[in-house]
Amino acid sequence: MENTSGQDYMSNFLKLMGIGGVLLVAFVFTFNYLRSEEYPLILDKDSLNYFVDKVETDRSISFVVFQNNKKFTIPWAKNFNYEESPSLSEVLSNGDFVSKKPFSDTVWVKHSGKQYLFVLSEAIEKQP
Repeated sequence: MENTSGQDYMSNFLKLMGIGGVLLVAFVFTFNYLRSEEYPLILDKDSLNYFVDKVETDRSISFVVFQNNKKFTIPWAKNFNYEESPSLSEVLSNGDFVSKKPFSDTVWVKHSGKQYLFVLSEAIEKQP
């Protein structure tokens, strides 16, 4: 008679890990999908002239709620002319004023009394 309880334990453990992995992947995809529905990606045709009510950042992408309750996902942008905060996601905070004209990829942010310029999904190199 063979002792298979160790093999049964390992088999059950691997099955449980597989099921857990599948559930984790499903949760992540569902969370990202629901967030993209709640915060649509800002499009070229969209315009902004609003104050920020709330901002959340995830890997240089900003999920922003504006004063008029409009919600947008704002992609990464960098401007290396701003040494203290070269990333748009680092600059954006509650109370900032954000401006974007329709059919433009340029965003202006008024933050702490300073004007910041960013081009969505691009990096502006430091000017000599």
